[in-house]
Amino acid sequence: MISALKELYRHRELLSLLTGRELAARYKQTAARGLWAVFKPMSQLAVFVVVFGSLLEIPHVHMPYPIFVLIGLMAWNWFSTSVSRGAEQLLAQGSLLCKSAFPREIFPLTQVLVALADFGMNLVLLVALCLIHGVGPYWTWLLAIPVSLGVLLFISGLVLLFSALNMLFRDVGHGLGLLLQIGMYLSPVFYPAAVIPEKWRVLYFLNPMAGYIESLRACIGLGQIPPPLPLGMAIAGTAAALAGGYFVFKRIEPVFPDVL
Repeated sequence: MISALKELYRHRELLSLLTGRELAARYKQTAARGLWAVFKPMSQLAVFVVVFGSLLEIPHVHMPYPIFVLIGLMAWNWFSTSVSRGAEQLLAQGSLLCKSAFPREIFPLTQVLVALADFGMNLVLLVALCLIHGVGPYWTWLLAIPVSLGVLLFISGLVLLFSALNMLFRDVGHGLGLLLQIGMYLSPVFYPAAVIPEKWRVLYFLNPMAGYIESLRACIGLGQIPPPLPLGMAIAGTAAALAGGYFVFKRIEPVFPDVL
């Protein structure tokens, strides 16, 4: 694992180049350019605020509901976009895959960084929304940096796992969309984890995204240190996902050229 990180660092310029190229290609010939990264969560936010914030009145929300939902949407969109697009990258880059003299992990990880750029743009919107509602600034906003790093590592582990598995089993790419849809409802994107009965809460937090979303809400929306149980379980899940994803990727990597 350490040697893989060193190799990725050695090819950091290539990773940056591919990320920039992907960002440019995504918004090429669009009038709004990168603003599309903001339009998606804003439209989702409007729907959730009207349906769940006004009509259904979700309980246990201790901050303005638009801020509550936007934090969940930002984290989930980063996760789902990275996983869905990253899983297809090895197939999409087939010609380069056979010739590459650099780490093949770069291809799927590029999608994680592209989605991170979208996350960063939405972060500006979140800060503006916080200031409009009189939330913060808190010193705990700084804690969002290490929490986001945890999200980055967790996503990276799953992207390596699914991109490798998708090379062997093409059903993975088709099934991921359904899994991500289900995963959104099993994560506290538009509702708080407090609505989950306490006896089920440990099981619920086996989903690392649940812990990370709750942690981001605590440090950004409430000005509090992230709760130890959700964050601790998220970190443990991240370590397992990163180690498992890297192991599976390297195990399948030798047969990549044969299955293209």
